[in-house]
Amino acid sequence: MARDDASLVEPVVSCSAGSSSIREEVKDAVRVLRRLTRNPIYVFRTLGNIAVYIALTGYYVSFPKYTQHQFHQTASRASLFTGPVVIVSNMVGTLAGAVFVHRWQPRPRIIAWHNVLVTLLAVLGISALMAVDCGTLRYPIAAHHETGSSTVENACTRECSCSPDVHRPVCDESTGMQYFSPCFAGCSSQLGNESEFKDCRCLVNEGEIENFYSGVVASGKCEQDCSSALTAFSVVVFVIQVCYSTTLVGSTILLIRSLNVNDKSAALSILSAIMNMFAFIPYPLIYGAVADASCLVWEDRCGERGACWLYDLPKFRSLLHGVTAALLVIGCFFQGAVVHYSDRVMNFYEDSATSDADSAPSATPLLPAQQATGREASA
Repeated sequence: MARDDASLVEPVVSCSAGSSSIREEVKDAVRVLRRLTRNPIYVFRTLGNIAVYIALTGYYVSFPKYTQHQFHQTASRASLFTGPVVIVSNMVGTLAGAVFVHRWQPRPRIIAWHNVLVTLLAVLGISALMAVDCGTLRYPIAAHHETGSSTVENACTRECSCSPDVHRPVCDESTGMQYFSPCFAGCSSQLGNESEFKDCRCLVNEGEIENFYSGVVASGKCEQDCSSALTAFSVVVFVIQVCYSTTLVGSTILLIRSLNVNDKSAALSILSAIMNMFAFIPYPLIYGAVADASCLVWEDRCGERGACWLYDLPKFRSLLHGVTAALLVIGCFFQGAVVHYSDRVMNFYEDSATSDADSAPSATPLLPAQQATGREASA
C-alpha cells in the first residue's frame, strides 16, 4: 500500500516542478523584454530599420515594372537592370563598409552619424530621380461614357466591340500617337507585310479626342530613345544602394555591442520577428497600392480586374519616389536618435570572448561552513 501511495505522489511533484519551470521561463522572458525596451539604441535602431527597409526594398521590387513603363523597355530588358543595379551594388557597398570598419575602426558615434548621412543622401537621390523621365507615350485616353473612369475606348471604337484583354500596340508615326490595339485604331485591314494596318478610321490628334481621321498605323510601340535617361537613372540608383550598403556592417556591430551579453540571442530573435511583421509583410502592400493608384487602363478578365495595361507615368513617378523619400526621412529621424545614445556603447572593438568573460557574473563566494565541507570532501 505504501508503494502505491508513492506512485500516486510522484506525478504531482513532477507537474509542480514543470509549472514552476514554466513560470521562471516566463519571468525571464519578461525581464529580457523589459531590458530591451529600455535600451534606446535597440528600440530606435529597430524602428529605423523598419522604415528604411520598407522604403528601399519596396522601391527595388518596383524597379523592373517602373523602368519597363517609364523608359519604354520590354519586361525582359527591364529585369536585366535589376541584377547589376541592385545586387552588385549591395555586394560592393557591404564589402566597402566592412573594410572601412576593420581598417579605421571608427567610434560608435561616427558609425551612427554615417547611417544618418547616408540615409539623407538616399533621400536626396530618390528626390532627384523624380526629374528623370523619358516622356510619356501618348494614348487617346478618354473618360468612360458610363463610369467616368479612364479608358482607351472612344465614340469611334465603341461600336467595334474592341476587347482590352490583349495589348497589341500600334503607332501612328505621323503624330506619335499610340493605340492599344489595331481594333482601337479602327483598322479594318492589314497590309501584306503584316507590319502595318490600313483604313484605320479612328485616328486622332492629341487634344482632339473626338476629331477622327483615317490613316495607316505601324505594328508595335512608337519608338522613343530612352537610353540616356535610363542610364542616368540606373547610375543614381546604383550609387544610392552602394552608399547605403556601407552602413550594414557598422550598424550591426553597434546594435550587438549595445546589448547585454545574456540578451543577444533573444534580442536578435525579437528583431527578426518584428521585421517580419512590420516590414516584410507591409512593403509589398504599400508599393502595390502605389502602382495600382497610378493605373489608367486595367485588363478586363470576364468582368474582373486583371493586370494594369497603361499607367499614368507622371503620377506613378511622383508617388513611387515621394513615398520612398518620406519613409527614408522617418528612418533618418530614428537613426538620429541612435546618434544621441551611441556614446553609451563601451568596448566597441574588444574581442567578443574577452568581453563576454569580463561581463559574466563572478562566482558566488563560499560561506565558511561550505568551505569546511569542501575541505573534508577533498580529504
